Amino acid sequence: MVPRNRFFELFDEKKNALVGPTMWEDPFENFILRSPVRTAAGETGEFAFYEDVYGQYWTLKKRSDAMWRIYSPKTDTVRVRTTVGRLIDSLCAANKGATNDSGVIGKVDYPSDFKLKKFARTVFKDGLTAEAVAKSLLR
Repeated sequence: MVPRNRFFELFDEKKNALVGPTMWEDPFENFILRSPVRTAAGETGEFAFYEDVYGQYWTLKKRSDAMWRIYSPKTDTVRVRTTVGRLIDSLCAANKGATNDSGVIGKVDYPSDFKLKKFARTVFKDGLTAEAVAKSLLR
């Protein structure tokens, strides 16, 4: 679902764009990267780049009243249908010539609170990699 003004912009400019999770309404989006971290040595810190990740959310469901109520409370949203291939093509076309960029498409997992906390404590155990950052955004 896309806000109506953004939908028309997609066609006028012929560009697809990603949005920072801070713009999304769900307070849990990007919460792992926004949380304080503790190193193995016990020092605390934060991820300075948490605002430097962008994304889009899509659903595989054809129709869902719950999705409409959550993501379009003002009823000014348009439903868009595409394929994974077309989505990738549109994002690549919008980022031609960009350097040092990467992308991930994955299914979001909604674990229980216990499993989510355990995941958050271990997602970066092998280091701060692009794969670990992507995994953190898919929870």
